[in-house]
Amino acid sequence: MPHASSRRFVWEHPELMIDLPGDWRQESADATNSHLELVSDLNRARITISITPVQMPMDQLEEVARGLMALHRKYKCEARGYRLRNETITPRIEEQSVELSYDGQRSGVGTFGFVAFVSTRKIVTMCCDRRLSFEAGRASAMSTLAKGFKIRLP
Repeated sequence: MPHASSRRFVWEHPELMIDLPGDWRQESADATNSHLELVSDLNRARITISITPVQMPMDQLEEVARGLMALHRKYKCEARGYRLRNETITPRIEEQSVELSYDGQRSGVGTFGFVAFVSTRKIVTMCCDRRLSFEAGRASAMSTLAKGFKIRLP
């Protein structure tokens, strides 16, 4: 399962793999490894990953993905005061899944990125909260995280 070297954090799971450069460390995980929280002091960020097993027909994937997006949008906008941008919902028919994502910002507080996959047999979400920072390299942190996140679909 998780292991860290001085320069990387790697977490292998039957449903996904995470391979991140830097000072990432596991802060918590549940007993089934279906929920994981990672923290990086250097990136001033927290990643929360959840894996929920489901059994869902292909014709319901997009509807469930849109509902999941609406729930997260409501929570981030109404409860936390973020402005959302770049919302996408992309059917991935060959992988029997739908990918959804968005990012957002709260003035003076930080940024947020969200990526999820709704498939015929699981829902995987990855949320990344970053505190406001103008230090060099912070703008590309979410793309670095996305490159290190490999999901096995469906």
